[in-house]
Formats: sequence, structure tokens, C-alpha cells
Amino acid sequence: MTAAQGLITNRVLTALPADDFARLAPWLEPASLAAGEVVTAAGEPAWHVYFPEGAVLSYFMPMADGRAVEVGMVGGEGATGLGTLFGARQQTRHVSAAVSGSALRVGVERLDAEFERSVPLRGLLTKSAGGFVAQVMQRSACGLLHTAGARFATWLLLLGDRVRAGEVEFTQERMAHHVGLRRAGVTVLCQELAGAGAIGHSRGRVRFLERRLLEQSACECYNAMTAAGGAETTMPGAYVF
Repeated sequence: MTAAQGLITNRVLTALPADDFARLAPWLEPASLAAGEVVTAAGEPAWHVYFPEGAVLSYFMPMADGRAVEVGMVGGEGATGLGTLFGARQQTRHVSAAVSGSALRVGVERLDAEFERSVPLRGLLTKSAGGFVAQVMQRSACGLLHTAGARFATWLLLLGDRVRAGEVEFTQERMAHHVGLRRAGVTVLCQELAGAGAIGHSRGRVRFLERRLLEQSACECYNAMTAAGGAETTMPGAYVF
């Protein structure tokens, strides 16, 4: 690992052999993303692949009536826009920052060249893409078969695994948009989790008080998505969203 490589946290980039990272490093551009900032709009070409550092990026599937729901999220365990490496130049989903923070991005054409040249990079990005596809498929089944409460607890765990800051603002209105529920429903679910001692919440922030209790409220899909290549599951201390 090079000295520059040791300064970053994205697990794809840190896993690269030093020589492969050194070839890619000059083309990595730092990006600071605000919560809600659009990275790629549905129907538009993807010009960059993003490797989140502190940011968490969400994929939304838009509907004809203007509604949209989150179908997947990516943090420091992976990268966004990987479909471009397999020929999908135009995005069918909307990608935006769920949690503000930093990321490194690289132009699609440059990454495509390195993808063809570097066997380790190709393997890491293919594995990351596979893990994301597994997450989307699991969440699709989850949305059809599991209760809103279980789905919400699972979503909080997925988000928490990808957050590397002690405190992040995340309003209930935004939560409702991400999980496809009404805001009033999210309020009730937050109150239930708070009453069980799993979280605390106030003014757009949710504090994890007892991860074990939150896991008990989640469905089997959380463990399935983690096993398929999700973010690290350790949550030291109490995170605030």
C-alpha cells in the first residue's frame, strides 16, 4: 500500500495492489457531496464513477408519476456507476447523496481503460457490482414480503454500517422518501424503536442506543445483504443520523 493509499478509506481502492493504485491515483478527483445532491440523474449518461469515503450514495428508481424509492445504497465498501463498465452508459436510476461527505471520482473512460488493464481492479469492481445487485434483489423481495417496521430497522442498519461520522442529520421526511413510507408512518416506527430502547430520536436525528435491539427488529434481509458483500457491520459507540 502506498502512502497516498493509506490516507483513503474506500475498501475497493485500499485493496488494490500498490502499482495498480498508482496508475489510477492521478485520475482520482476529490468530491464533496451535500445531502440530497444529485450525482447522476436517471436517463442521463454517467460521466464518473464515485468511490464514497465519508458520503453515502443512494440509488432511486423513478416512476412515471414522479414518485421514487430507494433501491440500494453504497458507502465506503464500493462504488457507484459500475454499470458503465459493463456497457450501460445511460443510467436508468437516480443517484444522489443520502449522507453528505467526501468521495473520490474518476472519469468513466479512464476507469474503463484501467478496468481492462488491471486484473485486481476488475476483480474488486466486479465483486462490488455483484454485492450491489444482491442488495437490490434482496430489498425487492423484502419490500414485498416483510413488514414496514422490519424493513425500516433493516434500512437503518444498512445506513449505519456505511456512516463513518459521529453525527449526521437525517430528517424523518427524508427517511420516508428513502424507504417509501409516509412521514407519519416513519414517525410511528421511530417511536416504537425508541420505546424498545433501540434508538433515540429528536429533531431530525436518530441515535443508536442498542444495536442488538435494532437487529432484533430487523428482518433476515439485513444479514443476507451483509453476507453478500455489504459494508462492515461494526458500529462502535452511538451513531447519530
